[in-house]
Amino acid sequence: MKVIDIHQQRMRRSAEIARFQMELQLGKRFLSPLDVIRVLNREKISFVLVGAYGLSGWMSQARATEDVDVVVALKHVKKATRLLLEEFPFLEADDQEVVIRLRDKESTDVLIDLMKPTQPHLRRALQKHGKGRTQEAGVPNSVVRDGLGAEIRAHDQSGPRRQEEAD
Repeated sequence: MKVIDIHQQRMRRSAEIARFQMELQLGKRFLSPLDVIRVLNREKISFVLVGAYGLSGWMSQARATEDVDVVVALKHVKKATRLLLEEFPFLEADDQEVVIRLRDKESTDVLIDLMKPTQPHLRRALQKHGKGRTQEAGVPNSVVRDGLGAEIRAHDQSGPRRQEEAD
C-alpha cells in the first residue's frame, strides 16, 4: 500500500471517530478535514494541514479532535476565510492576532482554526510544504510526503506563546 493511501485511510478513520464523538455522543456539529481541504484546494489556497489531523496519517492509532487546524499563507488568509464562510454558512469568523477561528454560530464552538504564519516555524512549514497540491482524496502531498512533526513543535524556541499559537 502506498504511503498516501495509508495516510488517507488513517485520516479518514480519525475523522470518523471524531464525527461519532461529536455528533452522536456530544450532539455537536462536526466538520471533516477533508471538506475543508477540498475547499482550499479548489481555490488553490496555499496551506498546510496541522494539528491532530495533520499528524493522524503518521500515527498507527486514530485520534479524535474537535477542530481542523490549517496554516494558511498570509496572502491567502482573507480569501480562505471568505471561501470557508461561503461554503459553510453556519460558521462565523473570530479574527484574532495569530489565528482566525471559524466558530459555529449557534454553539460558538471552534470548528476551523486558520492559523496565520506569524511564527518562524509556521513560515518554514508553509515554505517547505505549502506549495504541494493534492491527491484525489484531497490530502496535501506535503503532509503525506514529509510529515510535520519536526516543523510544528509543541513549543517555540523564542519563548512562551499564547494558547492560540499552541493550537
